[in-house]
Amino acid sequence: MKVVKVKKLGLFLGLIGLLILCVTVITRVESVAQDAASRYSPGVTPPKARVVKKADIPAALPYKGVHSKRLYTDSLFITMVTTEAGSVTGFHNHPDEQTMFIEKGKVRATVGENRYELGPGDILIIPSYVPHTVESLQASAWTEVHGPGFTKLPQ
Repeated sequence: MKVVKVKKLGLFLGLIGLLILCVTVITRVESVAQDAASRYSPGVTPPKARVVKKADIPAALPYKGVHSKRLYTDSLFITMVTTEAGSVTGFHNHPDEQTMFIEKGKVRATVGENRYELGPGDILIIPSYVPHTVESLQASAWTEVHGPGFTKLPQ
C-alpha cells in the first residue's frame, strides 16, 4: 500500500512540475513579446517586412561603365552593381562600412594602401572612412551591403 501511495505521489509531483514548466515557458514567451514591443518609443510603429522587386529599383550610372541599383532599408542599404570591362569607380570614402560580395567577373580593389584582386565568391570588407576604388578587369557583378559604420568620426 505504501509503495502505491509513493508512486502516486511521484506521479502527482511530476505533473505539478510539468505544469510549472508550462506556465514558466508561456510567461517567458509573453515576456519576450513584450520586450520586443517595448523597444519602440510610444507611438512609434515597428518596421514591417516587405518585398521589393529588383526591376522596380531605379537604375543609376554613378561612373562610366558602372551600373547600379540601390535599395534602402531602415538601417542599411544594398547596392547591386554591374560593370563593363575596364570601368573604374572614383576614389571615395563614406561613414558606412561596406561589404562587397563578388558574383561574377574579376576586379581589382584598392582600399587605402592595399590592393586586392577578387573574383566570384570573394568578399571584401571596407572599413568606414577608408578611401577606395574598384577597377573591373572583366565585365563583373557584385552586391554591396552598407551598414551603419561609425556613429562618430574616429579619433
